[in-house]
Amino acid sequence: MGMVFQIRWAMLVGLLVLATTVPGYAQQKQKSVQVGAAPAKSAEETAERKAVLLAFVEENHPDLKRLLRLLEERNPNQFRKATRTLSRQYDRLQAVKNRDAEKYEIALQYWKVQSRIEVVSAKIALYGPEKFGDNLKTLLGKKQEVRLQLQKYEVSRTQERLNRQRESLQKLRESKDFDVERQYQQILNRKRKSG
Repeated sequence: MGMVFQIRWAMLVGLLVLATTVPGYAQQKQKSVQVGAAPAKSAEETAERKAVLLAFVEENHPDLKRLLRLLEERNPNQFRKATRTLSRQYDRLQAVKNRDAEKYEIALQYWKVQSRIEVVSAKIALYGPEKFGDNLKTLLGKKQEVRLQLQKYEVSRTQERLNRQRESLQKLRESKDFDVERQYQQILNRKRKSG
């Protein structure tokens, strides 16, 4: 059983590490990488970051936290890979949160569903679709709902920006003659004072 469990666990971990990111972040510019080695993080920074990540997972996907704890005990290298992936996802979510709290809530829902899909997919890879197939279909349906919600939100935000631009354009049209006359008088006044 020990060897079979390790093989199954390795497959599960592999699938967890391949977790996908929130939609719309592919456009986000990647930070430029400096040549040379990155400075090593202190043990305190690493422990603090791990605590933040585990608290995030505890709050948003407790089953994943249990899997990560097991992974940490049984395969520390894979645990580090998994936490690096999780760290990138967490950072992307926090960047969205800092820019747009409403979009963050939708992005977080997407992350939760996608994370659950990854865990269920790993279970299906281990045990077959008979036991978890319906659960996966339900989660995939939820994922589509969240994607629709995100798209509706983006359309709404774009419409708001378009409306503001239309208002600005209308104001410019309405004040065109007045603005031209005002600027003309300002230039004449400056010329009279200087000349």
